[in-house]
Order: sequence, then C-alpha cells, then structure tokens
Amino acid sequence: MKKIILTLVVLTIVSNANYEIFKSQTQSIGTPIKIEELFFGPYTDFAHMLVKGTNKALTNGLISGITGGLTSGGINAVIGFLDPFIMSLYADQKYLRILKLTDAKGNVAFKKVLFVGDKHPSYSDEKIHQLIK
Repeated sequence: MKKIILTLVVLTIVSNANYEIFKSQTQSIGTPIKIEELFFGPYTDFAHMLVKGTNKALTNGLISGITGGLTSGGINAVIGFLDPFIMSLYADQKYLRILKLTDAKGNVAFKKVLFVGDKHPSYSDEKIHQLIK
C-alpha cells in the first residue's frame, strides 16, 4: 500500500513539472579537473552561431565523413544544420549549456545540457542557469 501511495505522489509531482532537463556527453572520461562553459543561452542564439559557422560545420562534416564513412558524415552534417531550426519552431523556452570537460589525462569531452520549459510560467536566465548546474 505504501508503495502505491509513494508511486502516485511521485507521478503527481512529475506530471506537474514545468520543465525538463536533458543531458548528454560526447564520451566517458575520468573525473573532470577543468570545466569550461563554452555556451549558455537561448537555443535560438546557438542556432545563429551555427549559421555563422556553416562553412566550418560543412568542413567538419566532410572530414568526419571521410574518417567515419561517407554516409555517417553526410547524415551528421544534415542533422547538425537542421536541428536548431526545427527546435526553434516549438513554443517552449529552450536554453542550452555546453561544457568542455578535461580530465587529468588530458581527455576531453563535451557535455550538452538542454533546458526545455513551459513559457507559462516563464523562467529567467539566472533561474535556468541555476536549474541546469
């Protein structure tokens, strides 16, 4: 009985959440000794940065296509170009934080934290930054 009540309470809390946080990391590394924030802001600002770096992204996509097989490089380039534009069509608040993590051996990984929140209530930049830390 206690498990059922606890489950219902947890489901109620989750269903009333006004935001979600999604995290991903490029690779698993040791304990980070250096963490550098490369970007924090609205997802659309990151999309504008990608548009400015289109030539570099195309070059990187082609290089990864050569090293990882032509099909995967082409698909990665297309996804990289389209993702920000598709995400900007949705009505939610979207903020992105990109971190560069370096461990003691010099291994580097990038961590992407995506905040997707309801616009009602709206969250301030400071509050979002605090929530995704």
